[in-house]
Amino acid sequence: QYFFAYQIGGLIPFFYRLPNLLFHIGFVSMAYLVVPFFSKKKYLPLIVALLAAVHPMMVESVTWISGGIYAQAGFFTLLSLYFYLQARESKVYRTYIFSLLAFLAAVSSSEKTIIFPFIILLYEFSFGNVLKSWKRISLFFTIAFLWGLILIQNINSRLEIFEFKWRNTN
Repeated sequence: QYFFAYQIGGLIPFFYRLPNLLFHIGFVSMAYLVVPFFSKKKYLPLIVALLAAVHPMMVESVTWISGGIYAQAGFFTLLSLYFYLQARESKVYRTYIFSLLAFLAAVSSSEKTIIFPFIILLYEFSFGNVLKSWKRISLFFTIAFLWGLILIQNINSRLEIFEFKWRNTN
């Protein structure tokens, strides 16, 4: 993302902040689209989307160039949830594949989204049938597990960086 921003605009900050803004708009839009799956109240999706748009916690993801991963991860997580809920209702397999791909994009954006399979499990426990949908859910857990293995392999290099910084500060 930063590579393309540099290629398009050089060192002009606007081109680095534009993806953050677009992902934030996408996050707000996805919040609007996901809420009706949880409640049939007419104005609730709009209220939730407006709160997501202007909540002070979301300022960092738009204004800080380095904070864009939060909006990006949030967008892809909600996109994955939206596709999952669509596939669940319509029984169209293609949207389920889109959900898996969006989850893969989410964990690629930020490792914090690795908990997403638990969110789907909680949704199925609350609104659906876990026993009926365990095969669909298991693929999300498989992706999270494999991604977790990749992250575990990187722990040693992160620990070496912290150890180097600690030695140089003491």
